[in-house]
Amino acid sequence: MVVAESRGARAVERPVAYRGARRLHRFVVTVEGLPLDEIEEIELPRLPVEGDTISTNYGLCVVTRTELVPEGSQYEGRIVCRLN
Repeated sequence: MVVAESRGARAVERPVAYRGARRLHRFVVTVEGLPLDEIEEIELPRLPVEGDTISTNYGLCVVTRTELVPEGSQYEGRIVCRLN
């Protein structure tokens, strides 16, 4: 275990494997091309760029566009993709 200080809080024990872990960001994903546009949440290390593939509940999708969302939102961005 590794002890890590959280900002302004008490020490927190984390597994050794956590040391190299990257921070994940929350995004909302819209999958186009289904009978209805489907929306889901996803966590990724960064906002993907157009042409990247991401794995969703419906399979691999190709990112067609991304948008940042207003500050204060529970998400860091919106991803629009189509089924591959």
